[in-house]
Amino acid sequence: MSQVAAGWYPDPEVNGQLRWWDGGAWSEHVAPAQAPAQAPAQAQAPAQAQAQAGPQQFAPQVAAAVPAPAGQQPTPKPRKDPARRVWNAGTWVTFGICLALILGAIVAVPQIYASASAASDREAEAVLKKFIAAGERQDDSWRDYATPQFSARVLAGAPIGGERNTAKALDLKVTTEVEKLKLFTNEWYSAMPPRSDQLDMGTADITITYNFTIGGKKQEAVVEQTVWMARPFYYGNKKPAMYSTTKTPTAVGPWRVFRLANRESNGLPPRWLTTLSEKKNQETSLTCDSGPEAYQDMSDYLRVDNQFYSNCLFGKAGVKMPEDVDRKDIAAHVPAIDPISGMGNAAEITGVGDIYLGAKNTPIMQFPFKGEKATYVVTFVLVKEEEFGISTTDETRAALVAVQPAAVVKGDTDTGADEGKKK
Repeated sequence: MSQVAAGWYPDPEVNGQLRWWDGGAWSEHVAPAQAPAQAPAQAQAPAQAQAQAGPQQFAPQVAAAVPAPAGQQPTPKPRKDPARRVWNAGTWVTFGICLALILGAIVAVPQIYASASAASDREAEAVLKKFIAAGERQDDSWRDYATPQFSARVLAGAPIGGERNTAKALDLKVTTEVEKLKLFTNEWYSAMPPRSDQLDMGTADITITYNFTIGGKKQEAVVEQTVWMARPFYYGNKKPAMYSTTKTPTAVGPWRVFRLANRESNGLPPRWLTTLSEKKNQETSLTCDSGPEAYQDMSDYLRVDNQFYSNCLFGKAGVKMPEDVDRKDIAAHVPAIDPISGMGNAAEITGVGDIYLGAKNTPIMQFPFKGEKATYVVTFVLVKEEEFGISTTDETRAALVAVQPAAVVKGDTDTGADEGKKK
């Protein structure tokens, strides 16, 4: 079968254009098409013939009027199949963009969750940090970072650090180590993590170290606690609620601390340590077994016998109390304490828990009560009892160490007068 002679022929891919056939393949040289000399029936398009028999088996009419390209035999360049020409450089760029968008949509889901969660983490962490810092300084500004209900439970002082006048009397310094804050929601059943706008709860485990002086000796106590946080969701009214998967909130409130409690691990009591110890005394062990029981002992002497006395002292250290404090005001307003039911107990300040019989794992306990001239704070510390020269935190009792009128503080600035000195 004869080979098609070199020449200009209609371009098999572009209508109205000629392309140079070098006798074996289409070249890269093109030229404008001219009217053919023969009738249309006699001129068969190379593209049609090529589709039927291939380039070696058709005889296209040479367009002689168009001069041959320079050299008459240009270096042939193989022509790609039209279907493959779709994947040129521009196509690859387009494909790359589309692929990036598809992958980005897949990857962006956890990235959006992560970045949104990080924003909520930062907001909650800032509130937690300020709450703890104010508590360590016994600064009343801690209330700005707590829920109104939580703030109302604390009559005086600050969670974690306690009451300021008592801190001065005991030379108390407080430091807090914070573990990672964990945010979550109570109503989330999807395998995906909740978004930032769905988080409504948080907890942070903290370790508090107290350094103080009793009887002229430096002491140290450590306790593990948990800070609980929440933020309210509103659904068309002013009633705060938790996040709901079935409703769309109309507003979301700020993160606030709503609870401080002794940390528990796998049902075990919270861990605590103290350097205070003394020889075991069976009488005081029974009378002063817990903070509420030691509080009851003091209260009974004041209310019944009108004596400012307690069986629950620490050695000969005595009780830190201002000389000019109004003892009659204290005796007239100290509450009757029932350590079993907790009746009469205001919320304990440092741990902000309702201390009851057996709940004696807070190394420093401060109970406030209101008098006519001041709010007073009664402070107890836990003491390890030595038996046969051995002391452990399993054998402890509470010791009364201070009774102080609460200081009036706001924004880390003393008012210059205690409540007990106000007229």
